[in-house]
Amino acid sequence: MKIIFSILFLIFSGLFLTGQNVQIKGNNPLFVGKTIFFCTYTDQITYLFDTLCTSNVDANGNFNCSFFLDEIKPVFTSFGAYKYLIYAEPRKIYTVTFPDIKDKSKADDINPYFEEITLFLKIENSDRSELNNAIFRFDLTCNDYINARYNEIYKQAKNSGVDKMINYIDSLFSFCNHPYFIKYKEYKYALIKYFAYVRHEQTMTREFYKGKPVLYHNTSYMNLFNQTFDNYFTYFAKTTEGSTLPDLIGKAKSPRRIKNLLKKNNAYDDEVLQELIILKGLRDVLLSGEYSKNVIIQTLDSLGLQTSVPFHKTIAGNIVKLAMQKEPAVSLNTIPLFNTDSTAFNTEKFKGKFVYLNFCRCKSYPCLEESELIKIWNKKKPFNIEFITVFVEETAEIVRIHHAKNKADWTILYCPKSEPILKTLKVRAYPAYFLFDTDGKMLMPYAKTMKEGFESFFMRTFK
Repeated sequence: MKIIFSILFLIFSGLFLTGQNVQIKGNNPLFVGKTIFFCTYTDQITYLFDTLCTSNVDANGNFNCSFFLDEIKPVFTSFGAYKYLIYAEPRKIYTVTFPDIKDKSKADDINPYFEEITLFLKIENSDRSELNNAIFRFDLTCNDYINARYNEIYKQAKNSGVDKMINYIDSLFSFCNHPYFIKYKEYKYALIKYFAYVRHEQTMTREFYKGKPVLYHNTSYMNLFNQTFDNYFTYFAKTTEGSTLPDLIGKAKSPRRIKNLLKKNNAYDDEVLQELIILKGLRDVLLSGEYSKNVIIQTLDSLGLQTSVPFHKTIAGNIVKLAMQKEPAVSLNTIPLFNTDSTAFNTEKFKGKFVYLNFCRCKSYPCLEESELIKIWNKKKPFNIEFITVFVEETAEIVRIHHAKNKADWTILYCPKSEPILKTLKVRAYPAYFLFDTDGKMLMPYAKTMKEGFESFFMRTFK
């Protein structure tokens, strides 16, 4: 009897394991000799991604890729100027064709802001009710409606007839009863309502999130969540209810106390939702440079240890990875800096002090605005911080003339436009700020500008 049971267990467990495999195959002679990578997002807060499988394209252009999925997820591959998307379901075999192929132009290759255009892979032998076909047509219909009536929806809100239009669009897609698609529609409609007239995170939470399952891999659900709670911690900290939040992050580093603060509002009394809001909030303040990176990492580590939701631990770990990716391995003394007479500048004179360094252009209006704010703070700043403005220009002469006219009373330096360090630091727009600690180590890449409140941040955190 034990032998029979063991055999049956092996048969059924084998069916279960292999039955969960997803297969994507196809043919494209343009890919001969290349390798196709299919990826998915590890989560839809950080948007880091993992490679699910690779396939070498044979001499006839055939490729075949298999991987394991435990639930429906967006899966994609990239070639040239396009990202190709498919919502892959467990136990499905897809034969796909690429709708279009386009190489990146030379301008695309050197453009640091280039983003691939997303196209759906075409699935052979599928009808309109197939999940990908339904989502593609649904998104197209909704986006056409929003684009055509953008101003009307925003200005007239509920009076624009948005609810009536949602009902009409829904009637067009009644043919597809796929559970993933039903939820996809629900949260897409919610996003349209949010844009049109709801516009408040507490109302959205009560109606669409509180007491409902978290759909971590439903793109529409997460798009709405990310929009609703975009930079929420920055906003919340400025309210009376959230006034203690900066100390809970910057000093206590306590996700438990942040949860207690959130649940004072009954819209956020769901602990799973509280944690998701905290994860999104910490991700946003990490990118904004509002708090010390180390403080955020410690808070995330605590949340990862305390949470009862395994996927929240995964997201917390991914945000930590994002923090590590974000920081270029650069210290102050490794940056080639020059005085306005082209002689090398020695940063050792600032050892023992924080250095707030910004890259600027002489004719940049935002840089001129920042200079005025630095000038004001420079007269009253604490002794433990120094300012450096580095002008990125063709020649030192341009900087010297500019400095002679403006008479800044802090350190003004020059950096050639061709200097490789600008690429290493990912300086793409001006002004670009970096904060270095008292040992000259990078403390905060892409720090807040003066206009964004760096002064109050520094005084609160480092004074």
